[in-house]
Amino acid sequence: MRTILVHDYGMFAQGPLLTAQQGQDGTFPSWLEELGLKDFLRQYPLRQLIEWGWINPQYRITFPQEFFTVWEHFPEIPARTAPKSSNHSLLWDAYWHIDRTDEPLWFLHPFFRPNDEASRILTEQGKAVLNEPLPPAFTDSREVSITPYADYFFHWQGYALVDVIRFSEILPIVLNTPDIDERAASLLQMVGRAKQHDPRSVLNVEKRWGGLAEPMTWISHYRAFRDAMSGFALQRDEGQAIRREGARALAEHFRISPDELGQTIKNRFLALARDWRRASERGCTWTIRAWPYLQKDVAAAMQWLCILTGRPLDESHPRIPKARTRYHQASRQAHGPYRGNHGFEAGAQPSRGFSPASVSMLLSGKKLFRTSSLPGR
Repeated sequence: MRTILVHDYGMFAQGPLLTAQQGQDGTFPSWLEELGLKDFLRQYPLRQLIEWGWINPQYRITFPQEFFTVWEHFPEIPARTAPKSSNHSLLWDAYWHIDRTDEPLWFLHPFFRPNDEASRILTEQGKAVLNEPLPPAFTDSREVSITPYADYFFHWQGYALVDVIRFSEILPIVLNTPDIDERAASLLQMVGRAKQHDPRSVLNVEKRWGGLAEPMTWISHYRAFRDAMSGFALQRDEGQAIRREGARALAEHFRISPDELGQTIKNRFLALARDWRRASERGCTWTIRAWPYLQKDVAAAMQWLCILTGRPLDESHPRIPKARTRYHQASRQAHGPYRGNHGFEAGAQPSRGFSPASVSMLLSGKKLFRTSSLPGR
């Protein structure tokens, strides 16, 4: 059953944690579909991937049945339930917006404010039930079957899943050629060797998601803050000043220095972007659709770095043509520019202060920064 987002919820933004409601619906499965995994999920549902350990929820919440029985027009969100269920309503859909800055930790989603009741529920219950069996389904008064739980993921876990899938591929396309018996024997040997390799290892390798998880979580929080500020009713200059204030406060809260963010962009985000770009150019099915979204996230990290340093990126390098995969060329011809959330076009200017040259240089693998322009150098 698909969740329906009602029109008056348009001013709200996704939080840093995306939800998977009943293991199949919500913002996280929708995000995976945006990354090009829709057909994959039909064959391998999210619940199966969790059982395999290919992706692991950060939290899991079991909801009381009465939360659903008093919900008018389930599954529309925001959930119209009893006032006492307001915290569970937030936990179910996780959307938020920022409309005031006089609250403690106003720049953080409520899930990460220690004094917030929804945060308390998530912290105290969300980890404890991860290893427990799923709650049993029940049927409401409209004969709708509901399994009352939700899983929570950071957006970057979609990228990590793409890598797990990439590293799980072992067999080439097999054609019915005269030497098929000979090649089939070699394929069996290949399968035997592949069983010694666990594709989940990419989740723990320091040079991959073992080292990327924490800094990518920073970007999850920054994206959520930036998007939640989009409806802030302020004059342009004042609004920009408050956004800068919040971005700096967010970095201070997570103890991220400009030097650390700059080095992370160079040593981790750029390395991942180069790998995905090369894979896409070679026609990798899994990275082609997801790569523009990764590009957008690295650009967001660059934007954050500019705010923290108070300096624009060095854009004195000559423009480097953007790489084109066959998929992107065909898609552009058939459907126009490839756009993700907020109308971002791969390679186009994603936010104030970043030119197409900056983004294309980022993904070309060539120098984006002068050594003098990075903090700590």
